[in-house]
Amino acid sequence: MSANDKAKYFDDEGLDYDYIKHIKVPADMGAGPKDVNLAANSKSIGNYINTIVLGGGGKDYTDATKNTYTDNLSDDVNKTRHALGNRYLISWGSCKKFNCDPSGNDCSVDRAKLVNNIPEGDQKGLLFGIAENIFNMLPTKYLDAFNTGQENCYPCEISVTNNATGKLGDSKEYKKRVWVSGADFCNYKCAQNWPDDWKKNGFKVKNKVIKPGDMVACKSGFQNMGSFLKANEILASNSDSEENKKIDLTVNDPFANAYTLGVGLLLLYLIYENLQK
Repeated sequence: MSANDKAKYFDDEGLDYDYIKHIKVPADMGAGPKDVNLAANSKSIGNYINTIVLGGGGKDYTDATKNTYTDNLSDDVNKTRHALGNRYLISWGSCKKFNCDPSGNDCSVDRAKLVNNIPEGDQKGLLFGIAENIFNMLPTKYLDAFNTGQENCYPCEISVTNNATGKLGDSKEYKKRVWVSGADFCNYKCAQNWPDDWKKNGFKVKNKVIKPGDMVACKSGFQNMGSFLKANEILASNSDSEENKKIDLTVNDPFANAYTLGVGLLLLYLIYENLQK
């Protein structure tokens, strides 16, 4: 895959995601011009700030996103989340099946790469999503493009976005079975999301079924953006300790979130100005 090659998409799932369609308008949150709407108006402002800044939260979390979903790339796959963004797959050259027949027949397959525009940390606001995308553009993450056709790859089931509902893998159609590199096998938590029928049938090497945990040695607790996501977790902490109360950012406090948003936008502006020089 060269720099001049156009992206080859596996299909259109997740590509046509429209952010506007998945954000509530003020009326959806009870806002309006009358006196009785005053409290709802204030809450709506807080919800929009939560959507931009912190995001995330559980099923009772309030923001301006229309839909919730469970994220199988999360450490807690059952946690209900709120976030905007899409996930889709592109072809990333070719690779060889890890259990390739010694004869070399039927070995080469398309290698998939996940384009993930949903924030990965506990903070799932749009602002953190922009910052994560900046970190994810590091060239070192894409060096495997030069190994096309030579690298071993491994099976993985990955959830992509349903454009209509804004949810991840909410039906069989949106759970794609693809081949990925060894590094991405860990990044995409493929062993954690191993399908039941694969558990029954399995993938064999010399007639021996290989378990997903034995295919690739993944480091425990691996994170793509270690320090950034760690800082993200600290910001998300609402511990009752006296020390943490001093820096507590209550997710549903619009004033605290407005301050955080201002600082974040200032930082992005400084980065932008610096890049223009």
